[in-house]
Amino acid sequence: MENGKITRKERDCLVIAVENSSKGFPLKLVDLSKKLKIKPPTALDLVRRLEKKGMLESNRGMIIPTEEGIKRYGIIIYAHRIIECALKDSGESDVDSCLEAAGYDYLVSANLVSEMDRLLGNPETCPHGKKIIRGEVNEYQSI
Repeated sequence: MENGKITRKERDCLVIAVENSSKGFPLKLVDLSKKLKIKPPTALDLVRRLEKKGMLESNRGMIIPTEEGIKRYGIIIYAHRIIECALKDSGESDVDSCLEAAGYDYLVSANLVSEMDRLLGNPETCPHGKKIIRGEVNEYQSI
């Protein structure tokens, strides 16, 4: 990976690309722009930035996550669900926990997430009932 840091918009782009490609077909640029509520040229800029970081590939308007992108997605989702659990335990609602976690799940170090996971007692699911997968991510998960 060229640069391990990503922005919030890049995070959202990667999550949408991985989750939508898991349905058997690559995501189209026009569909990505609609899901992100941005114009196609802006979506293309995000895709190009993630291509430089080795997380996405594009070909004729089709967006395909790379192995590195899928791995990064798994790390983001793991962090997201652990942060949701911590926020829920502190009294936040399920919805607020999810929204708050999405604001920084892509910024938290793997070591911190692992420690939070351990302190929370290694929960099996997030507040929404979605499975928390640790270690190597072998399947797509949706937030």
